[in-house]
Amino acid sequence: MISFTPSGAILLGVFSLLFVHCSQQKAQKNIQLVKQIETVEFGGAYIFSDKTGNVLEKWGGKETIYFYDDMIMHQIPVLRSKSAFRPENGELVKVMDSVLPSSSSYVVFKADNDSIAFSYDSVQGPITDTISVEKFLSNNFRRFGKNFKDNSNQILISGDKNSNVITEKYIYQEKKDNSYPDTAYYTFRKDHNNLRFSISPSLDSLKKMKLVKLNLIFNPAPQGKDTSLRLERQITIEMEKKQVQDPALIIALFNRFAKDRAAYVPRKQNQ
Repeated sequence: MISFTPSGAILLGVFSLLFVHCSQQKAQKNIQLVKQIETVEFGGAYIFSDKTGNVLEKWGGKETIYFYDDMIMHQIPVLRSKSAFRPENGELVKVMDSVLPSSSSYVVFKADNDSIAFSYDSVQGPITDTISVEKFLSNNFRRFGKNFKDNSNQILISGDKNSNVITEKYIYQEKKDNSYPDTAYYTFRKDHNNLRFSISPSLDSLKKMKLVKLNLIFNPAPQGKDTSLRLERQITIEMEKKQVQDPALIIALFNRFAKDRAAYVPRKQNQ
């Protein structure tokens, strides 16, 4: 049985109080760091289905986007599931499912129309590449805000104008080409207006709400030259407000990027 002298008990009490105090300070500091970082999860999926509704192929993914001071960071997981299919007796049959190993890369750039982004293979890793911000933002689901900002060719079918969250259904009167869907669902949130991230700034401004989800449905085109056009296709793009899990590490990478960017000297092009 362990016993304590009065002085030992006092010391134990002091250490306990110090431990609690330090824990509270650490928790408070973490809360303050979390508040400094705006965090959004963004991504989407492509889905191909046969005429009975069975999913033949689905692929996509999501990334986490952090906003801190005048900088933006995209955390991109290297994880994607994909199904492959082949024609068989006039139908498309799924033949394979695969999932790639998971890891993350980080692309960081300044928000003030800077042209260069830095890529890191981990929070604590070195710079792995410098890339064009414009090219990076034009890849994959990040480009859809530009492609579908104009809905003047649509007819509103349904929508509730008085809620914090509204979903509007549109059909296209005339499709310019196969990149335009037959039906589109737009979901907006009023309580996300203060977020810096935007799928479509023009639609946000028009609705005075934040576009948080876009679901595009393409009807099958039996005479389509491309196999994928003969399937029902869906494209879903969405964003969701999140809370950063490890703010100290994320801020450390932001600070390291600021130093790397300040010291960066572009390589001269060969004449």
